[in-house]
Amino acid sequence: MTDLVEWVIERHKEIEEKTKISTTGGDLSFVELNIRMSQFGGDYAWVIAENAIAEQRYRRKQHEFDRWYNEIFVTVRQELEKGVAAKTVEAVIATRYKDDWKKWEEELLELELEKNVREKFLSLWGSMKDIYVELARNLRSDIAGSKSISVGRSSGSDMMERIKRARQESAKGEGNESR
Repeated sequence: MTDLVEWVIERHKEIEEKTKISTTGGDLSFVELNIRMSQFGGDYAWVIAENAIAEQRYRRKQHEFDRWYNEIFVTVRQELEKGVAAKTVEAVIATRYKDDWKKWEEELLELELEKNVREKFLSLWGSMKDIYVELARNLRSDIAGSKSISVGRSSGSDMMERIKRARQESAKGEGNESR
């Protein structure tokens, strides 16, 4: 369980860093957004793969437990009198095999927790995908609304100022054309 907690803390920090929209703490530059979006696909694919692996591990362990339980159930039922209720057989198993039962229960609970945490991380990444899609739409809209803008290594506020000036120039040009 401690390994899982450590993994969750480490993974949370990593995801928090990778899902920050701006690394500078200020306005988001076009270059920075482009870098984030280009890295996102690989990260998202990895989170999907991790989730699938955790799901498979959980299912496999659950299947192993079910097989173990069914074998024990049949064995105990054969040892008991005919016509004994299933609840009685289950009670005998819970008593006779309590250490094994506890081990199975702990393993299954830990794998289920890991699977659930990974599903939440996957959901978080899905939300980030939606945010990036919206940011990309906004970026396309801003670029389409301006004439030509150099996208060098400027800060987000410099870039926004350039967009504003380009829009003003564009509006002036349209005003002169209508005369």
